[in-house]
Amino acid sequence: MTTPLLLSMKKWRASAAASLQTKLIVCTLLTLLVAIGLLSTAFMMQLCRSSIQSLLQSGAVLGQHLAIESRYSVLAGDAPALQRLSETALAVDHVAYLVIGTEQGLTLSAKGKGSWLPLSEREEAALTLPPSPMVALASKNHRPTLQSIAKIRFDDDRPQLDTDNLLSLMELLYIIVGRTVPVFYDIAVPIRRPSPVVEQDAGLGVILEQDQGRITADSARVDGLVRVGLSTVTLQQELQSLIQRTILITVGLLLAAGIVSVWFAKRLTTPLQALIRAAARASEGDLSVRVVPHGGDEVGRLTDVFNGMTTALESLTQSLELRVKERTRALAEANAKLQELDRRKSQSLFTTSHELRTPLTSIKLHLDNLLDGVGGHLTDKQTSVLQRVRANIHRLQQFIEEALDLSRIESGQAALNRNPVNPVSVVSSAVDNLAPVAQERNIVIEHDTLAAVPAILGDSAKLLLVFTNLIQNAIKFSPTGSTVIISYATESPHALTIRVRDHGRGIDPMEIDRIFEPFYRAKSSEASIAGSGLGLMIAKHLVELHDGRLSVDNVVGGGACFTVTLPAMDSTAVAG
Repeated sequence: MTTPLLLSMKKWRASAAASLQTKLIVCTLLTLLVAIGLLSTAFMMQLCRSSIQSLLQSGAVLGQHLAIESRYSVLAGDAPALQRLSETALAVDHVAYLVIGTEQGLTLSAKGKGSWLPLSEREEAALTLPPSPMVALASKNHRPTLQSIAKIRFDDDRPQLDTDNLLSLMELLYIIVGRTVPVFYDIAVPIRRPSPVVEQDAGLGVILEQDQGRITADSARVDGLVRVGLSTVTLQQELQSLIQRTILITVGLLLAAGIVSVWFAKRLTTPLQALIRAAARASEGDLSVRVVPHGGDEVGRLTDVFNGMTTALESLTQSLELRVKERTRALAEANAKLQELDRRKSQSLFTTSHELRTPLTSIKLHLDNLLDGVGGHLTDKQTSVLQRVRANIHRLQQFIEEALDLSRIESGQAALNRNPVNPVSVVSSAVDNLAPVAQERNIVIEHDTLAAVPAILGDSAKLLLVFTNLIQNAIKFSPTGSTVIISYATESPHALTIRVRDHGRGIDPMEIDRIFEPFYRAKSSEASIAGSGLGLMIAKHLVELHDGRLSVDNVVGGGACFTVTLPAMDSTAVAG
């Protein structure tokens, strides 16, 4: 049989294990993704900045070399020599243009390639003007006696001077995602007149010329300026190729990490899933299940504990089952003996009651003859004694009849002769039979004999016994001069409710559930009130035989109310 606990465990087994495995995979992948992503991004950004710095350093060295090589040509005004020097410099991939001019601003040589080719086609009249807006903009950042580097970026095809020579974060991101950033660098190197030391020792002169930080405006005269324009297009293409390879390597690492994390998660959750399946089988009663440990870690130790627990439970269950079987066999034997004793008790009670009824009937007949004067005149004292004897004989006969009824009910011989019955008529007959007893105690029985109630299908004799016991019980426990009220109610179309209420002391709430037990007398009842303790029990059994229900409640203000609920035949009412 499937229990709610088992169903919940199966649902948990279907979702929780997968959830744990998914969590492990997701957490591992997210951690690796963030770590590898951050490292790859930092590596690519550092690669871009290092490449730019290398480009600037090579451009600065080239500018210094051109300044040394061109100074005599500048002093001599040898334009053809400067043109040849410019063409040689333009052979370098990263060089976009080269401009050589005098200190007075006269352009002696202007060469460019690609988009800077128009620099080579300027007219003679424009030699006193800057070669391009970019060169003019870069000139704002130039100090006559020192080397300078200007970063120019183009926004909407307009050159803009940038204060930071390195690439910005946004420009680096553009390069990483594969977009070309229009960035150029203008390196301006002053052409100085050689000092006497340089003329005497050319090697020492080169070293001194490269040490730009030690040369001031007073140490050497500036005769001209070399401007080298560096393009980052080729560098960006090389960086993008490196970045693409880096991204491919990163994706490969992530895929490998994903495969490893899936393998690791499955390796970790497989023994847990085995434990869940074993626990489900154990909850179904299969305590012989065992799980093979996987390693000596926490999960392996948990598996060992689970196996030990199931072994102990299996041993305990077998021991309990054996003890339960022994106790069950003992209880069955004891129950059989009790049933046999109860059968003998009922048979003995039935036999005894039946044997007593015949002589009691004969005694009562002779006693009635004596009271009627058949044996002669009786004195008042004799009459009083005989009347007390007759009353006790009547009580004994009533007890015997109740004992016989109880015996028939317990033996299942109390069969019903069902017929349509008018409940008002049955109750009226019981009231009439008990009228002398009620008059003797000055108790008024209020009963609406004209009540319109539905008929019921039942045994009129058995129902008469039920209401006789209930009304007699109400009269017995009501004080002298009080009232017993009998009422009817149809609280539903197929049920009739009849209530018998007295005005006695009521019933102790602790005893309400016991008053229907055989031979039970409430402790709150007066000792002078006689009774066998069988009437209510017989009434309850007879009502239940009619598929009805008998209950009792204490009434506010004093007394008890017995309620009989019987199934009605139909909604048609019959008059009493």
